[in-house]
Parts: sequence; structure tokens; C-alpha cells
Amino acid sequence: MGGQADIEGRVNAHGGDTGSLQVLLVDGSGGEPAVAQVSVNGSFSFSGVPYGQYELRLVDGGRTVSEQHISVDEIVERVDLSLPRDRRADKGDGTVSLAELQHRIPAQALKEAQKGETALGKGKTEEAIGHFERALEVDPDFAAVREGMANLYLQRHDDARAVPHLERLVKQRTSSVWAWTNLGAARFRLGSPAEAEAAARRALALDANQKINRYVLGISLASQGRNPDEALASLRATSDQFPRGHLVAARILAGRGDIAGARDELESYLGSNSPEDMREVKAWLARHPAPEATASAVAPGVR
Repeated sequence: MGGQADIEGRVNAHGGDTGSLQVLLVDGSGGEPAVAQVSVNGSFSFSGVPYGQYELRLVDGGRTVSEQHISVDEIVERVDLSLPRDRRADKGDGTVSLAELQHRIPAQALKEAQKGETALGKGKTEEAIGHFERALEVDPDFAAVREGMANLYLQRHDDARAVPHLERLVKQRTSSVWAWTNLGAARFRLGSPAEAEAAARRALALDANQKINRYVLGISLASQGRNPDEALASLRATSDQFPRGHLVAARILAGRGDIAGARDELESYLGSNSPEDMREVKAWLARHPAPEATASAVAPGVR
């Protein structure tokens, strides 16, 4: 027999302002989500919530920054949420489309997702993946779970399994910088520079300030032998964060016959304190001590 419960929750905002925070309570009925404003002390509540499976979304200024699956089956349900300290470092960027908000999530999918979150919290990753896969079997458009699966595989450096989830996710969350960024990087690592370039350009169109996408664009163009000026500009703009870009830039310049420019890039790489083996770079510099060296030489380090 069904019942109703009150949900009492608290958000840990790490001392930050809670004025822009709201909590959405989403069920599988396809109706409008219930919305609760977070108070100045971080508390929020929902009353008269029917027993069942739900998804809680912590929203900051209209952007979802945290999600949690809950099972409401007690008179009073207490929930703790946490505002990410670095919101861009969260597993995703919180982008949620209107279609996703209106999407009806079956109760069985919510239940499997919650079991997966519980298993993940206990460090049982394989068990969690099994529950998440079953949730997606029930509801292939369960974007939050698909994002979580992509993130799990990325953490395991399993790009081949992450990419299908990311490809599906960018169709659902077309404005998700996180999804486009990771899709571009994973595609490049899998040897598809043209697809990596396309994803990086899409991510840059959404947010031009993230250097990872500028770097992926540069190395993708260089790998294809396309737009060398644009590739050089991208690599130089990101070399402080991605020193290996110096190696790629050196290869481009050496191919043009600009040995002096290539030397500058390699010397900058040597000064970057990169943990990688520098012997090949030093050997190339020793063979080309002056700008008059042969123009046919190719800088090392990038295949």
C-alpha cells in the first residue's frame, strides 16, 4: 500500500552563498518536477511525496550541479546534498535540456540507478556498472546515468566504451561542454583526429575559454596536416598547460623549414619541467645547432 513522506534535506555549500540554489524533485510520471528553494542555512524540504523512486537535482542559477537518486519509503526522508567546490571539476557540467526535464523516467530505471549509486559509494564499481546498464536498458534516454557511465569509463581510461555514451549524450545535451570536451579528447586518443577536431570546435563554440579544447583542436589539425597556422596558434595558446604542444608545434615548423622556430619550441619544452624523457629532444637540438640546419629535419615527439 502506498504512502507519503516528507523529505528534509540540507545542502553543504562549503560556506558559499545559497541564494541561487534550488532543488528539483523528479519522478517517472512525466509531470513537472517539484521545486524547493534552498534556505540561507542550506536546508530544503518537500511535503506529501508519494513513496517511490526519485531523482534530486541541485540547481545553481539554472544549471544542474549535482544529482542524486533516492528511494522514498519512510515517513520522513532525510537527504544531504553537496555543492561541488569546483563546479567545472564535477563529473559533468550540469547542462540539462528542456526535453530532458520533460522526459519520463520509468520507476524501474530510477531504482536501478539508485542501486548503482549505492554500489558505487561502496567502491563496487562493476556492480554499479551492471545496475547502470540495466537502467539504460529500461530507459536508453536516461541522460544522467549515461553521463555517469561515460565518466566511469573515462576514469578507467577505457575510451572505446566511453565514446558510445558520450555520442548519445551530446545528442541529448547538445550544449554540454563537458560531453563535447571528453568526446573530442577520447576520439583523438582512439586515432580519429577529424572527429576529434569536430568535437573540439563544437566545445569551443560553447565555451572558448577551456584550454583543453583549444589544445585538442591544435593536435587534431596537426595530425591531419591541416590548417597549420590555426594549429600553431592553438598549440601556442595552450603550451603553458599542455607542454607537449611545443613538440607538435616544432614538427610543424621544422616541416616548413623554420629550424630556428622549431628549436625555440623544443627549448621551451625542455624548460617546461615535463616528466617525460628528454633525450630525443636534446639529441635533435644537438644535431641542429643553428638556424642554417637542413630544412628537411622533422622534430621528434609526435607521431
